[in-house]
Amino acid sequence: RGSVQASKLAHAVERLSECLRALELVKEVGECINIEAQAANAYWGAIATLLPRELGFTRRLTRQEIRAGVRPDPFNIALNIGYAALRRVAWKAVFMAGLNPYIGFLHAPRAGRMSLVLDLMEEFRPISVDRPLITLARSKPSLLQQLARESKEAIAEVWRAIVNYMASSKPPHDSLIVAQARLLAQHLRGTADYKPYRSRW
Repeated sequence: RGSVQASKLAHAVERLSECLRALELVKEVGECINIEAQAANAYWGAIATLLPRELGFTRRLTRQEIRAGVRPDPFNIALNIGYAALRRVAWKAVFMAGLNPYIGFLHAPRAGRMSLVLDLMEEFRPISVDRPLITLARSKPSLLQQLARESKEAIAEVWRAIVNYMASSKPPHDSLIVAQARLLAQHLRGTADYKPYRSRW
């Protein structure tokens, strides 16, 4: 299985590299959205190869799919918990930077949707949530399986794992997210250029 896994991961890396190159040539927002969807498919396909098979993860489910009655697997549930924890941190950072959380750039405005918070989260989803959850899924798959039974203890443990990971990282992810929000505020005032945060996986 190891060689097959390595081959799938190498293919995903190449596919993501192709998407990055394609982004340099886009002229319309629609093209960018299409490339993002292709990159997401490659990314989540690679994640699936890293997870225990008993978790049943094959792809990231959208909120619309879940609302339509698709039952999420344990890892998708864990991702939802982790992103909720990250969203709380991003909201606080946006507030501290004096920005309007409802006016974003990447997420379309909707009533009650904190578009800017969701925008800021995008840079940190892989490193603040996906990474520690992959580790947790591989080390404690039975814990994640309890999420399918709506175990409150399992939900709390996954939440703590994400919060503790962000807080104990060096530097803490909370500080990184605040710094990015403040950089965005400076960019909007015309005193600095905004650069997305990049981390080595």
